[in-house]
Order: sequence, then structure tokens, then C-alpha cells
Amino acid sequence: MTVIVHRLPAAALADGRLCVVELSAADLEADVVARLLASVSAYHDGFPPLSAKGLAADARGRSGRVVRAWSAIRTDGAAKGLISLAEAAVRGKRRFSIPWLVVDPRDRRRGVATGLVRVALAAAAEAGATDVNVETLSTWTAAAAFWAQLARRTAPG
Repeated sequence: MTVIVHRLPAAALADGRLCVVELSAADLEADVVARLLASVSAYHDGFPPLSAKGLAADARGRSGRVVRAWSAIRTDGAAKGLISLAEAAVRGKRRFSIPWLVVDPRDRRRGVATGLVRVALAAAAEAGATDVNVETLSTWTAAAAFWAQLARRTAPG
């Protein structure tokens, strides 16, 4: 299994328009998130089945790790996508990463993922991050291509 790692500048993307709300760990167990994750899991693109309970458990974090999450919301209240940002102490230094980014297959290639990344990077920059790490499996070709393209767009100079 090959893991691809990308490093994005924390203040990389220009502002955009997307209705995004911050979610608590309890919100992550709501039906709206479960429906989004079921939709993503039903789309056969190499991702394992996703669980609202697993995401909520991740957001509750562990000692020394803080996780925040946001969802892009449709006008009918359904979730288009969601992202999380983790901050952890690694060898005495703060490390920021994006452990989750999922977008409903019906909303892909419409700026939802980029808008959610913009929100997470802004929160990371506000918290003092200079960069944010992202990892994906090489077998997740759509995700790997998205992050590679975003890393190229945000690379300095």
C-alpha cells in the first residue's frame, strides 16, 4: 500500500462562496451526516465504507489531539460534503492535518471539496499553522488526483 503525502500552505486558497457550518462530535452522528457517508460509501471508488460513529469518535479525539469538522450544506439541509482538521502535538511541535474529506458523488467537481479545504486551511492558519498535511492512498485515484492538483495550485512560486 502506497501512501501519498501532500503539504499545503495553511493560507493557500482565495475566498469562495459555499454554505459551511462547523459541526460538533454529536452533530457528526446526525442522520444528515450518516446519509452523506452512505452516499459516499455506495459510490464504488475504492473507499472503504464510512461510519458516522467512526467519524464522531475521531472528532472526539484522543489525548493531545483536537479535531474540528465542517459540512457544506445544501439549501434543503442535506450535506454536500464534510471535512475535518486535526491538531496534534508531535515530538513537541504542533502538527495540522486533514484526516477526512468526503463529498457526495452528486456534488463532485463543483467546488465543494475546494471550498471545504479553504475553510479548514483558514482555521489552521488562524490557529498558527504554516502548513497542513494530507495523506491518501495511491489506490484512491480520484482523491490522490484532487490533492495533487491542489498541492500544485498552492505551491509557492
